[in-house]
Amino acid sequence: MVNAAWCRRSHCPAASRQRFGVPASYMEDLKDRVGLQTSFTLDQFSPSPWAKSLMIPTFLYQVRDDLYTRPDDIQAMFDNIPIANKKLHWIEGTTRRWDGYTYFLRAGTDARFMA
Repeated sequence: MVNAAWCRRSHCPAASRQRFGVPASYMEDLKDRVGLQTSFTLDQFSPSPWAKSLMIPTFLYQVRDDLYTRPDDIQAMFDNIPIANKKLHWIEGTTRRWDGYTYFLRAGTDARFMA
């Protein structure tokens, strides 16, 4: 039996648009430009629907007050994971997403979170 874990921090574009109050008049142009560059719509960048396909132990961590994401988007992604062996860890006390990238190094936290 192979034990594997997936660790992920995700940027949710839909949340960013809403949180930063991008004027609706700019959205069509932005959608067109993203589509031309990537062949995807902005909504297809959201990881939440794809989480339903995860079948391996999964650990998500997120800066709760990150300016680019909303906690309910991350919670929805977590809730969409269909297995029991999953964990969501919130990083508190910062709004800087970069603190999430180095959290486990700085906190001295045991990295064996999926035991």
